[in-house]
Amino acid sequence: MNSQLFPIGSIVILKEGTKKLMIFGRKQQVETDEVRK
Repeated sequence: MNSQLFPIGSIVILKEGTKKLMIFGRKQQVETDEVRK
């Protein structure tokens, strides 16, 4: 596991940002048989 990742549930503020964000998942994707063009 990458040691530079924040734990799920962490509250962060991005550089130059003013709003707080919560980390709630990593590398989320939907598995499908659909082919994108």
